[in-house]
Amino acid sequence: MLVKTAVDVKKDNEQSSMRRQTPPLLKPWALKPWESRHWIPPHTWTFPDNSLMESLVSLYFLNVNCFIPVLHRPIFEECLKHRLHMSHPGFGTVVLLVCALGSLYLTGPDPTKVDRETMAWKWYNQVEMCGHFLCQLPTLYDLQAYCLAAQFLHCTSNPRFAWIIVGFALRLVQDVALHRGKPRGPTITADEELEKRALWTLLFLDTQISGFLGRYAALDVVEIDISLPCECDDDYWRSSGPGFQPPDKPSVLAFFNCLLQLYRIFHFTIRSLYTTRASHLRSRTINDLPDIAMELDSALDKWFCTIPEHLLWNQDQSSSLFFDQSAVLNCFYCYTRILINRPSIPGLFSMPPPSFENPIALEICVEAARSCIEVADTHRQRRSDSCYPLFFSQGPVFTAATILIIGHWSHSNEQPEAIDDLALVRTAINIFHTQQERWPSSEFYATVLERLISIEGNSQAQLDYHNSLPVQPDLHTSSDWIRGHSALSRVTAPIWTEGQMVDEEALDDAPQVAIPPAFVGDEEIIPRQARRPRVIG
Repeated sequence: MLVKTAVDVKKDNEQSSMRRQTPPLLKPWALKPWESRHWIPPHTWTFPDNSLMESLVSLYFLNVNCFIPVLHRPIFEECLKHRLHMSHPGFGTVVLLVCALGSLYLTGPDPTKVDRETMAWKWYNQVEMCGHFLCQLPTLYDLQAYCLAAQFLHCTSNPRFAWIIVGFALRLVQDVALHRGKPRGPTITADEELEKRALWTLLFLDTQISGFLGRYAALDVVEIDISLPCECDDDYWRSSGPGFQPPDKPSVLAFFNCLLQLYRIFHFTIRSLYTTRASHLRSRTINDLPDIAMELDSALDKWFCTIPEHLLWNQDQSSSLFFDQSAVLNCFYCYTRILINRPSIPGLFSMPPPSFENPIALEICVEAARSCIEVADTHRQRRSDSCYPLFFSQGPVFTAATILIIGHWSHSNEQPEAIDDLALVRTAINIFHTQQERWPSSEFYATVLERLISIEGNSQAQLDYHNSLPVQPDLHTSSDWIRGHSALSRVTAPIWTEGQMVDEEALDDAPQVAIPPAFVGDEEIIPRQARRPRVIG
């Protein structure tokens, strides 16, 4: 902006005739011939046959895109019909990722859990993430691919992988300023609308995963000044872009926009209540935290009053899709309520001042946790025929179960409420076991909860707990499977003892281990005294 201002000042002082006589200059950022890269069609890519492709695409749109509308189905199917995936690398990558996500939802007696996982990774492993040439601007297909890859990794692998992928994508977004509003005409094109969908998807996934992992989001919500996606279902788009939603027909996109409004509160909660003393809102002190928490609680109440009627929680909702969407909103609403009040629980956090402690904070969190698990369990029972997991439920259900365990240990175990809460924790474990059929990563959360509730009365289990956390997901011992996965999943693990530096030459021969699962980040993953291991390809 400073350079642009200097140019504008110069232009104001120049005559137009003088400017016309200035010879054009070669842009210093223009690619040199050796920097350009022409794409070679990947003849080694393997796509499903037509029948399977049709099934996987349909499963993706029925079970994934209705919650995170990254793609426009008619446009996608039209490109697929013309076999664009065989000639365009970007669209080919998107198709493979759609097939990977769709494979997780295959039904019938033939595909087992292992078959679904094997098929899903078969499509995903052909994709070269960060594969677009970095000297060139990212395309819409690149942004869509990062959205799809993050969703796949979050369901099947370690959420840290998804967090890294989303963070990289948001750096690309910042580089080309897609997060900033631009002057537009009276209408918006299809590509512009899909760019908005992809950007909002990345923002939501980044904050959601960051909050669950206890990490900062890559992009602050205050830096975003683009509008929300148009609430117009894909069937009502014109050839040029979004059309008009019939007033008597609720939009499927209303869920996504409602979720994004909740995302703003969720993001601000993470930024303001879960940070260091020195960075509390930059201009506000830690003594303002009680007021901030009250404002967030009030904002959450106001958001709840804006939920469209068809998305209000109703166990007898006739539409399966709207029932699923309302369950997601209610679970995430309870999750946000817990995060707002959790730092105020007396005796659990050392950072807030005594004035920030709220004697009823634990009670508020426990009530929200009960509601969260009850909604998720109601969804599981109604959708038991398909075993389709509740979207975005892993973080909320796990956090809710952990809060109930804390509440159980904080009160007399013989109280009826404590017994009921422990039963709800077991319900949460059953929910995760059910999700394992489609989302392998849910096994990790079930195992952690099982070991948490087994700690009671077993001091040895408490001592062994951190040394026996499961790797997420169940990493097969097959060397072929390990080699097929991304380099993000492997780091060198040098032999280290306290006070001893690591021999750099020994790093190359060090054994490879999976990046620790989600909650090991609360401990020291890599010893600070030693040299950090290098990520290897």
